[in-house]
Amino acid sequence: MDIPLGPASYLEANHFSLASGDMVRIAGVHSRTRQGSVFLARVIQKSGQTLVLRTAQGALLGLAGARALGAPKTQQQAGAR
Repeated sequence: MDIPLGPASYLEANHFSLASGDMVRIAGVHSRTRQGSVFLARVIQKSGQTLVLRTAQGALLGLAGARALGAPKTQQQAGAR
């Protein structure tokens, strides 16, 4: 079964990796889309590690970090010139 987990950068930033053969537990919900039924993973667990992937409302947490990384720097963030 293929289950999208969000951006790899979010998993990496949270020191969470997966390899073929890993035993995992995934909690989420089935949702209907125009393309058919999809499983939306909310929490993934592996070897005592737990990573929350979505908020209770279903928003993907990895996208918030990706947006922040892509945001342009303000002059204050860029430092003195």
